[in-house]
Amino acid sequence: MSATGSVSAPGQARDIPVEALVGAKGGGMEPMSVLLTLWAVLTIALVIVLIYRSALSMHEDDQIFLDSAESHLEDEQKQLMLRMNRVRPFINILAAASGLLLLLMAGLWVWRIWSRM
Repeated sequence: MSATGSVSAPGQARDIPVEALVGAKGGGMEPMSVLLTLWAVLTIALVIVLIYRSALSMHEDDQIFLDSAESHLEDEQKQLMLRMNRVRPFINILAAASGLLLLLMAGLWVWRIWSRM
């Protein structure tokens, strides 16, 4: 960067204003871009947790008829239900956050269109 506040490209003699590189508003991201990135991260996390819950539920049995020799299967089912119950709050929180961010982005989009009229 030169002392005049502009950047020279290597091998070229002309100066490029810094504002052209970072935008006139500064180096920050647009609010919609930040919200979209956050929504994408939350939604990807939600999908991962849902896939994990689905993998757990494939091993779940609705009914088990056991005798005393197969009591270890009952313990496995209890452990499986415990894991599935631990995942449920994460799914609820991620789904609510993803939905709220989606509504916030839609509201911001409508507000921007409305303010341009």
